[in-house]
Amino acid sequence: MTKNDVADEQQEKPLSTNFIAIGLLLIALLSIVVALNHPEPATRNDTTASALASIAGQSRAIFSVHATLVILMLLTAIGMNGLTRIFSRDSQLSMAAMAMMGFSMLSMSMAALVNGFAVPMWASAYPIPPSPESDAAARAILMFASSLNRVFANAAVLLSSFSMLFFGAAFMTQYATLRLVGGLGGIIGLGTLTGLLTGAFVLDYHGFNLTNALLYLWIAAFAGCELFSKSGRN
Repeated sequence: MTKNDVADEQQEKPLSTNFIAIGLLLIALLSIVVALNHPEPATRNDTTASALASIAGQSRAIFSVHATLVILMLLTAIGMNGLTRIFSRDSQLSMAAMAMMGFSMLSMSMAALVNGFAVPMWASAYPIPPSPESDAAARAILMFASSLNRVFANAAVLLSSFSMLFFGAAFMTQYATLRLVGGLGGIIGLGTLTGLLTGAFVLDYHGFNLTNALLYLWIAAFAGCELFSKSGRN
């Protein structure tokens, strides 16, 4: 490799890093805004008929919100993987953290497929008002879908919590500002992990928005730290 090739490579790295970091900042903002515009879901206190009517009536909004969130999660995983590889030098701890974050995004996408696509499509085609027999069947399906969605969402948050803890540990060997970001990730990861395991909060509508906002605020802090650092080593 010539001196010119080395110089070109050194110039390309900051450009690619800045591009990824800016993209992650925009994704973090969009994800929080989109999640906050999630249609209010039906509750267990609603009758089956009103729950079906509510889901069917909001199906387009539910589709669009969840489709956008799935795309943003895919882009988040790609961006975080790129930024992590640039600055971690492929350390095992960072790669393990990135793997957990990738599986977290996959699990949350599965929850979105259930809650954002399968259930609205089914509810839109279900005859309303239901008969006494079909009411019981529909109620059971709604309860099962809600439980399945909760399982995927819980798995996603548990994985993202461990991911932030691992990232926090990996960043302790980096420059001062990134150590602060790592410490913030460790606090958020430990807090969400403790909250879920102790039952202090559940991933209902408000719980999802809280954990989503905390995750993307940390991602924004990481991206901003790398964007404004000098050559990623200050």
